[in-house]
Amino acid sequence: MARDSYRLSVLSGCIGVALLAGCGGGSDNDNDSAPDPTPGAVAALQLTGTAAIGAALGNAPVAVTNAAGGSPCTEATITTTPLGSYTCTLKAGETAPFFIVVTDPTGNSPAMVSIATDTPAAGTPLTVNVTPLTTAIVAQLNGGDALGVVADTTRYGAASLAAIKVNVLAQIRPVLAAIEVPADYDPFTTRITAATAEQTGDTADLVLDVLKITRTATGTLALATLADPTPVALATATSTGANVAAPATDVADLAKAAQWLAASFNQCFALPVAQRVTQVAGTITAVADVCGRMVTQADAPAGAPAFKHNGYSFSSYFYAQLISEAMTGARFGVPEIMALYPADATRPQALAVMNIKFVDSAGNPGNRITVARLFEGSSTTARPSNWWLSGNQWDIDLSISTNFRRTENFAPNTRSNFRNGMSVFINANSKAPHADAFDSVYLTGPGLPTAGLWYVRSSNSSQLLLSTRRDATPVDGVANPLTPVCSSCSSFWMSRTQGVRGTEATTYRSNPVYSSTNSVQNNYNVLQWAAADGSDGAYNGQTGTRPTKGAVYTFALYRNGVLYKTERRTLLSDLVDATQGIQLQWNGIGAHTAAALDPADTALNGVQTRLQVDWVANPAAEQVRNIWVSQTNGGSENATAFAAGATSVLATPLEGTFTALTGPLVNTGAPYSGYREIGMNYRMLDGSSKQAVYIHSP
Repeated sequence: MARDSYRLSVLSGCIGVALLAGCGGGSDNDNDSAPDPTPGAVAALQLTGTAAIGAALGNAPVAVTNAAGGSPCTEATITTTPLGSYTCTLKAGETAPFFIVVTDPTGNSPAMVSIATDTPAAGTPLTVNVTPLTTAIVAQLNGGDALGVVADTTRYGAASLAAIKVNVLAQIRPVLAAIEVPADYDPFTTRITAATAEQTGDTADLVLDVLKITRTATGTLALATLADPTPVALATATSTGANVAAPATDVADLAKAAQWLAASFNQCFALPVAQRVTQVAGTITAVADVCGRMVTQADAPAGAPAFKHNGYSFSSYFYAQLISEAMTGARFGVPEIMALYPADATRPQALAVMNIKFVDSAGNPGNRITVARLFEGSSTTARPSNWWLSGNQWDIDLSISTNFRRTENFAPNTRSNFRNGMSVFINANSKAPHADAFDSVYLTGPGLPTAGLWYVRSSNSSQLLLSTRRDATPVDGVANPLTPVCSSCSSFWMSRTQGVRGTEATTYRSNPVYSSTNSVQNNYNVLQWAAADGSDGAYNGQTGTRPTKGAVYTFALYRNGVLYKTERRTLLSDLVDATQGIQLQWNGIGAHTAAALDPADTALNGVQTRLQVDWVANPAAEQVRNIWVSQTNGGSENATAFAAGATSVLATPLEGTFTALTGPLVNTGAPYSGYREIGMNYRMLDGSSKQAVYIHSP
């Protein structure tokens, strides 16, 4: 479901603490059923449910409080499972109401609220879901502020909450009917099977995909649908409000198509590799019917373009998954509908951006994001959907995404920070589609410098890299950009924190602030790409527009100064504030990684032919997808393959050896001859990028 456009007020006092600490217990149990009680023991009273915003909200802190503001749960902390479920085992004597708050660990969506109006029976868990819809209903008890109800429970009234729920359900009944939700649906207590990489969602989950919570122009809470953003004021306890119109057939069909796509992918990958693809000399020449039935061909449906995404055919775009033995038996969840674009004068078919998530046979997550198109009248009995995967129909393998980086410097007189920005990938590999047709790319769009950014071909890189200047003015007259940005990088950084303080130092390396009298250090500390005031999280949006989900970026591709073609890409996720970094989930570093960055470690501070890089998996964080090691002479290693879910890899340098690591660094002015940097790319499933960088550098 798209990010809610409204913001909830920030709580203070006990509830604020509860949101940070969890205020009630942690559980890795799914909520399918309660465990059988021990013979002779009193059966537990439990609250269970699902936190979802369309897709499940996994690894999110959950705060449960009673009417007095205390924790009624026996667990010390609660975090949702990857499936979005949570469990609270009630202490003896606790009675309803119970207030549940779930916080998005990325900060990209507002806290969600729900209320349990009944006390569960012994041995029978009580379902209490937490979603944008439950949040909006609770908010109507307090003038649109749901968290205010949790902070002041006198604002809660069981009769009022029940009346609001009845009136809101009446408003959305046309929507529920359109997607065939059962008549007894209750947003609080109907068990939700949320769409995730590990399971298929159900109609209760599709409500959250199709229905949106928004506000009117005057700030009143309102309802809309994925296809029609026109707000309809949300009902109250005393006002029924207008009905939300049933979504058009194509939108209702899209929700159903997502279910059918999940089933088709699951059937495809139930086949062994030899049955799902035919290969000749390492190239896929055909796929099984069940694998190709959801994809446009040159003649199916009639008038449709064959699948093409960033220049790749379906078998090429999904090549790694189709030929992988580990994908045999993979489980696909209902694709997340990331965006919907109705047909218009310039677009003959409606489009939907689909995030296809899965877990392989070993339980490792993955995804592919592509585009589906609506071809009216193309459904059949064997294929009950008018929606087909067709790809974005662009020719060049390039993309833009939001980026977030954690940097920890192990040198004693330098500092660490969190930073955000835009990551740009422009494939320069000779095997990439049309890669030999261009040598530079001019990028413009929201949040980037007004003068734009140039990316140029590099002899030792598989992609075009950022350049701080260009010697020749292109034929379209665009001026040379002079913005001081990172040269030979793939990312344009926008803001960063100035370090960490207080209790944050327990989880994040806090280094001393640079001396203002040391010119070398002072130069390193200059915020070349953040606001002039240097404040924490200062933003460098030179065009005055902060990048948000849905922003469109233009790539002008040149060869020898002559425009080759222009393509566009849409941002799929919001930019996370730099100051949110300490709240995100991160993997730890292992003993080998720490030793490789320690100049006092005599076994590793000299020249090395290889380095062991390891990390400590955090179940609440994403997996490490790949690693790199950089060093003084510019050589690096980022190509070593390792299995998904691994926590260690042996890195071998491209330059033959890793140079010696010298130090410790002190303010003596002595030359510095060696540094190392170990980076870890995370396996993100929302179209964004995330890295952790550990470095010993001046």
